[in-house]
Amino acid sequence: MRRASAKRVKWGISDHRGSPARFLADFRHTALNGADLTEAQICGYFAKVSEKEAQITGTQRQIEELRRKADQGSQQLQGEAFELELEALLRNRFSGDIIEPVPRGEFGGDVIHRVRNHVAQICGTMLWEAKSTKAWNNRWLEKLRADQRSTNAEIGLIVSNVLPAGVETFDRIDNVWVTKKRFAIPLAIALRQSLIQVSNSRQAATG
Repeated sequence: MRRASAKRVKWGISDHRGSPARFLADFRHTALNGADLTEAQICGYFAKVSEKEAQITGTQRQIEELRRKADQGSQQLQGEAFELELEALLRNRFSGDIIEPVPRGEFGGDVIHRVRNHVAQICGTMLWEAKSTKAWNNRWLEKLRADQRSTNAEIGLIVSNVLPAGVETFDRIDNVWVTKKRFAIPLAIALRQSLIQVSNSRQAATG
């Protein structure tokens, strides 16, 4: 069995910028099959290895980018599904009220809930925001207050999977109600009734 000279082997391992481990594996396989390696062949092997490594690195980056976009798309779909679920819950429980989704691209909030009394008079408005995220963000409070002013809503509510620290069910924080989904309807019943009572009191006062 013929082998490449020691000089050639030493040159290939120490002077080339490839991977010594891969070079040795490839060199050993080729030498054992009776081939004699020249310096040009050694360089060729390393060039091919480098090219393959670059291809693998590029492919891995593409995979990571696709995975990141898929995660973003999944989060967006989850958020949209949460909004639709909230809208359906409100429609089913308060069939006499006006429940409208906020069109995309307009002011914030997800659902406008216009409360009507037993004679279908508008008594007030609640603005709902649905959040399906893994962490709470206090900036949501300020944004919803601004959205309330845009819609002339008396009450703003955020329904979220995650609530601020110290809140386990629902609470009022900075004039915005925050609640988990399973407490949204009971809270809405109480707040809705308060709007009707205030409206009735105003009507009685004006005669």
